Amino acid sequence: MATTINANQEFTKANPAINELNKLTKTLIALEKSIKFETFNVSVITKDDEKDNDGPEVSDLY
Repeated sequence: MATTINANQEFTKANPAINELNKLTKTLIALEKSIKFETFNVSVITKDDEKDNDGPEVSDLY
């Protein structure tokens, strides 16, 4: 809200950007609801299965 004082007159005016922000927020919420999200399982990679760029460990030599 912006307050303007002109001689004996004083009035407040809403910022038009707030109205546009509210419209944008409603649009984004509607868009989010329209997207069909799916969950999927991700396999866990154990330390033994990881590939690394380190040199061989003692356990790798046996």
